Amino acid sequence: MNTIVRQLMKSGLAEKEARIYIALVEIGKGTAYAIAKHSGLKRPTVYLVLEELRHKGLVNKVPHLKNQLYTAKDPEEFIFEQENKLTEARRALSLLSAKYQKKKASTHLFEGVNEIPAALEYRREELSGQEMYAFYGISQKGRKVPQIYYDHVSALAEQQTATKAFAPDDESLEKFRANEKIANQQVITLPRNSYLPEVSIEIAPLYTKIFLHGATQVLVVESNEFSTLLKQIFDLLWESQRRNIIP
Repeated sequence: MNTIVRQLMKSGLAEKEARIYIALVEIGKGTAYAIAKHSGLKRPTVYLVLEELRHKGLVNKVPHLKNQLYTAKDPEEFIFEQENKLTEARRALSLLSAKYQKKKASTHLFEGVNEIPAALEYRREELSGQEMYAFYGISQKGRKVPQIYYDHVSALAEQQTATKAFAPDDESLEKFRANEKIANQQVITLPRNSYLPEVSIEIAPLYTKIFLHGATQVLVVESNEFSTLLKQIFDLLWESQRRNIIP
């Protein structure tokens, strides 16, 4: 088997298809008999394989002739088509890879005061026009909410992200409660004697942000499955609390 046959087989042709295509390229134009003689294959086999090559667009019949002649597609066109197929395959694989990465769980840790703004901004634009769910807590260190969190709520409101949340009934969150309607938020306030966490959780469709206020850390878990679980827990608690609040 020569090198050209092997290369064509790597491009998806069977061995006999490759041999007949090469023979037809070399003779330029020919009958099945001429092709069989040049390729060393039997004429009945050549007829069958020529039809396969025609379906693949590599061989054409010359019309209006008594003795049927065949011509091969220009090898340059064949190479061009193979390159296009390879490009399309790479594009498809790239999309599949992106979907796979979305399914594959990953985590990112933001540490320290200087990294909190980056954590708040991380993938925030993906929530534009969507709904987010949250469990809000407070830091016990001084109990004053940093301005960056107010800016975060404003940024969510500007991109029309609606928020449903639980929050403790604590005086440090009065400014948030005063702007709930403007910020497109629905918040159920829970008694601080039973709910006063130092952790906040924001639940988006494809990721969850866990704010550890005491440690000044934000853990981002990028997992649709994890977000779905927390959303289901949120919905159960939300409906339960609404039944208690609304007679």
